[in-house]
Amino acid sequence: MIIHENNTWYSPLRPFNTVEVLQNKYGMAVEVIDKRFKKLKEARVLGVGALVLASLQETFNPTYIQLNPNDPPDGFILRQLPEKRGHIGILNVEITGFNGETPETLYEQLVRTKKLLEQPLLDEKDIILVDLRTDSKVDFDCIYDFLKRTKSQFPIIAVKPAKNEKGDTIARTTVVYPGKGSVFSKDINIGHMAFQYSQNKISPAVFTKRTGSIKNVRQEETNEKPPKPIWELEIERILGQIL
Repeated sequence: MIIHENNTWYSPLRPFNTVEVLQNKYGMAVEVIDKRFKKLKEARVLGVGALVLASLQETFNPTYIQLNPNDPPDGFILRQLPEKRGHIGILNVEITGFNGETPETLYEQLVRTKKLLEQPLLDEKDIILVDLRTDSKVDFDCIYDFLKRTKSQFPIIAVKPAKNEKGDTIARTTVVYPGKGSVFSKDINIGHMAFQYSQNKISPAVFTKRTGSIKNVRQEETNEKPPKPIWELEIERILGQIL
């Protein structure tokens, strides 16, 4: 388990709020934002993955995110452990992109890049997020079959870029989850999730504190102003160069 010095965790909705600021203040299209701000693009994919995990719980269970400045892994997702009140679990997150512009399939790419191994190095504390940039059909069943055959316990979530549909921002995802025993689609309504976070009075940022074990850390809310996340620092640096 890797925990770097930054113990601040952010709402998975924050990257989408950042995109909205760039759109409203600078008139930037999402396509331009994705090209200019790599860390923000990663944070949005990470945010959707975290929201998917939150939505899969029987009761509302908020998640938080953090990009890793010293990857791998690319980031982390923090979530409360239902079996241990007041304790949280941290998932290591690998983010990879797939655009479908070559004959190589997503399955073949994951094997070539050693994300899928006959003897898995990843386990239930890991997750792979795929930034899916293609409208072509992707065969997820073969990926599920591989995970099942190798008894892999980590999920793979493919995330398509969030789009505005009839006034709502929708992120369409496909979840390959051996722990759930299936492949299924999951649409994340960003506005609806924002309402849930607000209705449940979920803090926009939390701080973590280690306990006796590095695998179990406590979550604490604070009135202190949290430091800016990595993707916002990147934006400030780039805007300072072009404006």
